[in-house]
Amino acid sequence: MPSLKVIIENAVQPELKMLRGKTIECVSLIGLAVGRERFMADCEQIMKLLLDSQTGQQFSDDDPQVGRGSF
Repeated sequence: MPSLKVIIENAVQPELKMLRGKTIECVSLIGLAVGRERFMADCEQIMKLLLDSQTGQQFSDDDPQVGRGSF
């Protein structure tokens, strides 16, 4: 998990948007796999990183972090 947190924190350039999106997906899958109790140790820092990345930033339509899907 430490390496994934570093990627989320530092992969902010537009050309790294796919890496960042896949990293967020990976973190969520790991959280599901290990369970709530085990994931709580990293949860607060990961959520802070995700919230910080959402504020004051414009996203392109194809950015995987936006999470627009067809419903």
